Amino acid sequence: MKIIKTLPIFAILLAAVSAFAFTGKDASLLTDHYGYLQPDCEQTTVLCTDTPQLMFCTYMGRQLYKMNPSQTDCIEPLYRKP
Repeated sequence: MKIIKTLPIFAILLAAVSAFAFTGKDASLLTDHYGYLQPDCEQTTVLCTDTPQLMFCTYMGRQLYKMNPSQTDCIEPLYRKP
């Protein structure tokens, strides 16, 4: 009988822990970025991510980069979206 009384409490505790354990990544990490070609920071139509992955994001065999917030340079490498 004691097990039946503690079962609802255990279920609520498990649900609460699971909710925090399986939350998604920070939204800024999941943002898509258009890739830019160096050296002139020419924008492409390829969407990439800045979350590190195994493969770099490329366009026509050239690596793509992220434009900085001030829109003056593109030096941060981008990665292929999973």
